[in-house]
Amino acid sequence: MGNRRISLLKRIYRLLDNVTPIDGDCGNLCGARCCKGGDHDGMWLLPDEDLLLKDADFLTIHETLEGKYAICNGHCDRKLRPIACRIFPYFPMLFRTRNGSHSVKPMPDLRALAACALFDTNAPQINPEFKQAVHRAGMLMMQDRCLRGWLGRTGDYIFDIGQMRQMLEA
Repeated sequence: MGNRRISLLKRIYRLLDNVTPIDGDCGNLCGARCCKGGDHDGMWLLPDEDLLLKDADFLTIHETLEGKYAICNGHCDRKLRPIACRIFPYFPMLFRTRNGSHSVKPMPDLRALAACALFDTNAPQINPEFKQAVHRAGMLMMQDRCLRGWLGRTGDYIFDIGQMRQMLEA
């Protein structure tokens, strides 16, 4: 763990502090489904992010072989939300550019399709400012080797979910 990573995570928090997927509270569309769940539902944490959330008494942090994740009690201090909550229902997907470097593109997080009302056909449009902030957050993550690895592994996991969905729908 390094102070540089913590500083980078704090920058990502600030970047995503005041931007939301739509104008207004999208939780009003679905009864805040993304903030409710059981003891096994949670948001994955980025490497060392748990250190920033140690004072968040509305979260319980669990550790698995895949990493750490936080479970919310349903009512949060928005300034202490994990990054996964701040970018929901999008994810900054890592991809290789034509010249061989890496970049990110904000994409709908396929894990959110069943829960998020913003993917319904009559849902409001996602704010372009939100997508841009998710992009910038992903670009900041790429500056740290561990965060970049997390981004790649999580993106691969989301991609695999999409592949499974296609196979099941065929």
